[in-house]
Amino acid sequence: MNHTFVILTVLAYLLSMSLYIQFLYTGKELTGRLATLLMFLGLGTHYLALLLSARASHTVPYHDLQGAMSLFGWLLAVTYLCVEIYHRQRTVGAFVMPIILIFFFVANLMPARPHTDSPIHCVVFALHVTLSILAYAAFALSCVLSGDYKWKHSVSFDLHFGYAVGGEVIKKIYPINANGALGYTELNYRF
Repeated sequence: MNHTFVILTVLAYLLSMSLYIQFLYTGKELTGRLATLLMFLGLGTHYLALLLSARASHTVPYHDLQGAMSLFGWLLAVTYLCVEIYHRQRTVGAFVMPIILIFFFVANLMPARPHTDSPIHCVVFALHVTLSILAYAAFALSCVLSGDYKWKHSVSFDLHFGYAVGGEVIKKIYPINANGALGYTELNYRF
């Protein structure tokens, strides 16, 4: 199997993650735009890697655990980009990108299992499984947002009393009420 798209996806996701982290520290708009652009590039190459893998196995991407994990990472990235575009808030990318990378790495580093035939399912079943994985991706993103909210709330409480470390980065992260709006969007997206 040709691993060109896998390598390009890893490079694009790693560069995007580093630019999202740099965006947290600098707050420069150009850095955030480049991070988003690299994430779009990573999504494209990730999609092509999924497509080539599905064609090679003559089945859907979620037929095995590796494909399902890779599809979950891809759908998590798509869900995050939709929320980022809707809210125009790039700071969450530094927290979501590691999760996307973990799922992509694990999916591609797991040993391949031999293909086993399964009973044929209809198109409605394929749509059901894909939408279920998309719902899990939206739920994972809402978990990241709620964890981020709790972390920022505790650190802002510590900053108020003057004994927190790394306060400059915390001040550059979006306000707490914006996180509530992002979580509300995720809730609407899931249901």
